[in-house]
Amino acid sequence: MSSTNTESYTHGYEGTLTLKLHAGRSAATHARFILPYLQPGMHVLDCGCGSGAITLGLAQAVRPGQVTGIDIAEVEIERARNRAREERVDNVHFELGNVYELPFSEPAFDLVFGHNVLEHVAQPDQALREIHRVLKPGGIAGIRDVDIGGNLIAPPDEQLWQWLGLMEAV
Repeated sequence: MSSTNTESYTHGYEGTLTLKLHAGRSAATHARFILPYLQPGMHVLDCGCGSGAITLGLAQAVRPGQVTGIDIAEVEIERARNRAREERVDNVHFELGNVYELPFSEPAFDLVFGHNVLEHVAQPDQALREIHRVLKPGGIAGIRDVDIGGNLIAPPDEQLWQWLGLMEAV
């Protein structure tokens, strides 16, 4: 894929609800399944790191290892950098990056994590190949994503079903 990024984050990066939802994320709540695999000294990549809420928890788990967070949105990278400074997490860095073309020339990571990234890309198979490319031999990919077809709504709510239909169509 070319280096031009024609995709966008459907929900957007602004708005009270989005900012509040993203701020409430943590490794303990949104990456719990991968935490047992993290060891001190590992090198970890967080694809689609957003504001860094989960990434900082990953960094604390692998200290003195290093965590790199990438995102396609400069505003999110700035938020993540500010958050890392405020929380004094120094074994993490954030940079602009595209999951289709990760800015690493060789396998560099023991673990690659992604939270709700694949649902927002047009070619998830290509993104997964790129994630595999930067993993060291024996490395682990931990992906947490939504399956729109697996949502249950009880009691039934027609407006929520319409919203889900629009999300899936987008």
